[in-house]
Amino acid sequence: MSPDIRRTLADWESWHALTTVSLVVWILARTNRYALLDALHGLVWTAHEILPVIPQARRGQIRPVAAVLVEMWLPLTIASFVCGFFAFHADAESRRRAEGE
Repeated sequence: MSPDIRRTLADWESWHALTTVSLVVWILARTNRYALLDALHGLVWTAHEILPVIPQARRGQIRPVAAVLVEMWLPLTIASFVCGFFAFHADAESRRRAEGE
């Protein structure tokens, strides 16, 4: 891995930001399912206009995809929180060791 990617993965602030954003997206998706459905339908329609190979989709076909996205966001939020938790404590431990030397 490149040093930039390694530094980003070890940086707890980026994990905290990902947790915050994914939590907000999950809350919005849970409370505004119709808005999410409209946004996904608009995305599919735009993709069909750009690439006619992509088939048009009705809202009924998009509803299961929206349900999976809503259910997927909470585990993503929890996983990013756990990764950030371990990154924060690893950073704190390395700083404590550096101050002790």
